Amino acid sequence: MTNSAKKVLVGFSGGADSTAAVLMLRAQGWDVTGLYFSVTGDEKLTENSVQAVARHLELPIVMKNVSHRFKEIVIKDFCLAYAEGKTPNPCVLCNPAIKFRILCEEADRQNISHIATGHYARIFRDSNGINYVRKGANTAKDQSYMLYRLPQSVLSRVLFPLGEVESKEDVRIYLESFGLPNARSKDSQDICFIQDRTYQEFLKDRSVEAIPGPFTDREGNILGMHQGILNYTPGQRKGLGIALGKPAYVIGINSENNTVILGEEAELYRHSVEVRDPIFTAFGASERLPEPYRSIHVDVKLRYTAKPAAAVLYQDPGERITIQFDQPQRAPAPGQSAVFYQEELILGGGFIL
Repeated sequence: MTNSAKKVLVGFSGGADSTAAVLMLRAQGWDVTGLYFSVTGDEKLTENSVQAVARHLELPIVMKNVSHRFKEIVIKDFCLAYAEGKTPNPCVLCNPAIKFRILCEEADRQNISHIATGHYARIFRDSNGINYVRKGANTAKDQSYMLYRLPQSVLSRVLFPLGEVESKEDVRIYLESFGLPNARSKDSQDICFIQDRTYQEFLKDRSVEAIPGPFTDREGNILGMHQGILNYTPGQRKGLGIALGKPAYVIGINSENNTVILGEEAELYRHSVEVRDPIFTAFGASERLPEPYRSIHVDVKLRYTAKPAAAVLYQDPGERITIQFDQPQRAPAPGQSAVFYQEELILGGGFIL
């Protein structure tokens, strides 16, 4: 390897996972540089903590303010999704559009061949040289779902040193062996840009208002009043603020008429879902289902924490790609991602309609 081929740029947050990634890469002989992203532009306390950990590690680090790009892409989509009654997953959008793209841009600027993060995932390269995201060995922390939209240009140069680690406790023990004070640091929150407040408060600050409207049944009969569609998601039962004398669940949201539709649990189950903006690891973004994937059996995750469900992919002429489940699935949420797996490998995915 040339000197540049032994260099790696690591997304570094100062937490346990990214710190372990730095140490593991060094142990493998890599020359490591860190890159910290400020997604809001006002994270001084966090930045100071990150720089302190970097000094302790003697890690060269680049501090980068990406707040403008993050606001225009991730936060804008987050607000729009809730205004439309959808349930977004900002990490799925951030990873290809912000995190990994900026890692690649900075790596190119510094003539660094590889990038890395502390994700619990792995990479598999097939005999044709196509790279796939593979589930992490740590089944409890596997983060492959969040990475399904990464293109080949990223997958061909990314390293996931924590991919073979089987438990978070192993990471903490590893860091303690180096005497690092962040070995027992808390895991980061699901929504990194919302701190010490609810997502509803965050949305209100950005003029996404919770406008009251009617609860209805499937036939359109008014059952009561809701407190704004952004407060609800399919499958929700608690916090509805309505008593119907029997259990009621959110079975649908209509943003056009500001209606939340309630029903029984049995009405939550869907035999099929369609997806928009699909992407396929081996083929890239495509509204057409690639020929090798037509009518194949896959496992589909409908949300990060969901168990994979057996299904078949198909597409009728002029229609969207459809997932047909072997068994009906509970409460698929528009805005979340349906990710297609074959055994441990991600084939692709799209946003649920």
